[in-house]
Amino acid sequence: MTDITVTSSDTTISVDLNATTSASDLTTGTLASARGGTGVSNAGTLTNASDTTITGGGTIALGGFTFTVPATGSAALLATANTLTATQTIDLGTGSLPTIASANTQLRLAGTDGQATRIESLGFGGTALQFNIRLANGTRVAKTYPGTAFVGQRVAVSAWDEATLGYSSTLARYDIISTEAHTASAKGFGHQWTATLRGASAVSGGLWLEGTNTTDPFPTLSVGTAPTAGNGLLQLASGATKAYGVALGTDTFLYRSAANTVETEGALLSKGPTSGIGYSTGSGGTVTQSTSKSTGVTLSKVCGTITMNGASLAANTSVAFTLTNTAIASTDMIVCVHDSVGTLGAYGVVATPGSGSATVTVRNNTGGALAEAIVLRLFVLKGVTA
Repeated sequence: MTDITVTSSDTTISVDLNATTSASDLTTGTLASARGGTGVSNAGTLTNASDTTITGGGTIALGGFTFTVPATGSAALLATANTLTATQTIDLGTGSLPTIASANTQLRLAGTDGQATRIESLGFGGTALQFNIRLANGTRVAKTYPGTAFVGQRVAVSAWDEATLGYSSTLARYDIISTEAHTASAKGFGHQWTATLRGASAVSGGLWLEGTNTTDPFPTLSVGTAPTAGNGLLQLASGATKAYGVALGTDTFLYRSAANTVETEGALLSKGPTSGIGYSTGSGGTVTQSTSKSTGVTLSKVCGTITMNGASLAANTSVAFTLTNTAIASTDMIVCVHDSVGTLGAYGVVATPGSGSATVTVRNNTGGALAEAIVLRLFVLKGVTA
């Protein structure tokens, strides 16, 4: 039996009467929307549920592919501003992906095995690459300052941990943390790079560049420890070995070996023709001896002066007194000389170091008694026996 074709001004329907199935299943052609159709030529197979409505004109070209529309939702269109309300995944590989690290993730990118995942930003006309991260506490309607403890602006890199069979931020991490400037009070800003190594000799490390407030406007570059306000432009973690110091090449190191102590494993030299190496203001002090020339004095400084009592000292006679000084160790050397006041060249002075003290001996080398309040100058040279 031949096909039957029914044609009107707005409708064309063809039916294959040789078919073994229902003729309605093999109907092709265009059914106008005014007659309950879609207005689109059904050259293939178009299956509609009883509650599905297709409106409007246009062309759907599938090219042999399957087009699946979910039960609910909206399709994203090209050249149209789309708002997506669920996590989106772009996966160029095969196989299952790990569980989303955070329920707040909006976009995930995954490549094939051995393929780097890249986000490419193209700028033209002299524009710069920018990733703008804006953070506020509160709500969209009522925004508030996030606070110094609110860590939100972050680029985190996590590495696969074969021990736990999971991704760990303690293995590899790169953080950029900034806190928005706040005009109401000095809140500060900062950029932080942190890394924690794993293994038998794990060493925690980090690099910070942080400015604190208007009274300390310059940023502190801190390595291995969080920066402390007012601790200078460079702050290193505390440690008693060269691993915590500054390396100059491969054989010269400068580091903090103890509280208030900087140590070097090389020579420390001065090239200044008029400066040299010595003590600066704040390291010295003065003390005056009372009662007699044998009365002890206390001066816990590495350098300074001692004004002796003016009592008479017989000819060719020595007198000794104790200098209590917590800066002196028994292995140190003390340089002590007659500095001023009295007869210069008439006295011999020797200082013998002990633990926290020294014995200072002064001798009158002349043939007559001298009653002079002479001034002694001393400085301590640190020494060891090992």
